[in-house]
Amino acid sequence: MRTLFDKLRRRHIGTFALGTLAAAALGVGAAGCGLISSNIFDITIGLSSQTYGHDFGTTSGKVPKIACPATPDPCGALAGQVPGASNGRCDEALKVCAADVSVVLPSTVNLSMDSSFASSVGSKAVRFVHTIDLAYGVNMNSTTFDIPPLQLYIGPSGAKQPTDQGVVALGTLQAIPRGTLIPAGSQHVTILEGTAAHDKFAYYVQNPMVPFVLMVATKTTVRGDDPIPAGKIQLVIKPSITVGLPQ
Repeated sequence: MRTLFDKLRRRHIGTFALGTLAAAALGVGAAGCGLISSNIFDITIGLSSQTYGHDFGTTSGKVPKIACPATPDPCGALAGQVPGASNGRCDEALKVCAADVSVVLPSTVNLSMDSSFASSVGSKAVRFVHTIDLAYGVNMNSTTFDIPPLQLYIGPSGAKQPTDQGVVALGTLQAIPRGTLIPAGSQHVTILEGTAAHDKFAYYVQNPMVPFVLMVATKTTVRGDDPIPAGKIQLVIKPSITVGLPQ
């Protein structure tokens, strides 16, 4: 009986030991895979605000109404009659000339010079980038026309157009009715993890010595009898990021 008891006891102890070793190995593996990150803590950083202003001029009145199509093209001269217009073309559906007024506003960001980022991160390396939120508002608006939804982009330093190499779309800002203000930080564009936009933004956060550009772009199309675009607008975007830092 004693011999049988000793055998059972040794078997139980061996099973317990194997289970303990397996659990320990699983824990080490999980930590190695990043599933357990007891040495990482998350912190949310409010970055410096970026201001985008544009003056459409002071020309008053309405866009001339010109019928088309016709030969020679009557729409070519329309762009010269609408300040800021890049082209005049025929709107085939409405049979009237139209002109596009495009605005692209780039702003250079250097996180290594951002006091909030520097004081929060210090010399630590950003291990993870989680939430990226862009809060915005409009604090000045004397425009005489409705501004369509604006597109927001991120790209390398020196980028000036959304079509430049390395520029990625971040999201869309709401349309802005003429003369309307939007309270500061009341509207948001959230960039989700797992998207190309998030990966691009995260790259610059993890490499703060590399400057980048946050760019706002919009295009409005005017036709005969529309108000000629005029007035000023100022948009303010304040990014905030939640990052994982080593303890």
